[in-house]
Amino acid sequence: MCIGVIVRAYNKFSPISSYPNTWDEFARECTQTRWIVVSLKNGDAYAGYLHIANTSVNASERDLILTEPAKFNKDNNSYVAQDYQYIFFPADLIKSIGVVHDPDLDLRVSKVGEPLFLDEENSDEEAFNEKG
Repeated sequence: MCIGVIVRAYNKFSPISSYPNTWDEFARECTQTRWIVVSLKNGDAYAGYLHIANTSVNASERDLILTEPAKFNKDNNSYVAQDYQYIFFPADLIKSIGVVHDPDLDLRVSKVGEPLFLDEENSDEEAFNEKG
């Protein structure tokens, strides 16, 4: 248990992970108590809490289970809670996974929804490109 605390502290303050790959770091550290969004190869997307994910395995074996899954509804542009308590996603269906921004937990340099590098010079260039 003491070693686990040391590993977590090391991972929190070090730019280098003690885990064997980036997926393990993401699954074990970035998703804790956070809403995640899973985009599937068929175009569907689900939000939920990560219940469990296979770590320290090949990418083709990175299955995961979401708790309280909500499916994205394109008609009303929102996630709708499903009847399921858990949903299993085999690795071969998953396209990407993201952790949802939580303003109460995240300290960010950039503001959500605002351009990163917009200044007068870029603004003029963008206007020129739009006019064509």
